Amino acid sequence: MFHPADQKIYNPEQIPGSIFPQNQKETPFRKVGAVPEHRLDEILDKINQAGIESLSPEEKNCS
Repeated sequence: MFHPADQKIYNPEQIPGSIFPQNQKETPFRKVGAVPEHRLDEILDKINQAGIESLSPEEKNCS
């Protein structure tokens, strides 16, 4: 029923439009410095209550 030898091994490089770009120049995140934990908690609470659309541009940058 199963033929493990016939199964292909997943290789993201072979998939066009893959979500895993191989030649990515930028990191998927950027460090913005030390943000106090209480400030992060406030932002997360706001997202939880009203959604991410409710954040101001300053809160989205978390700086």
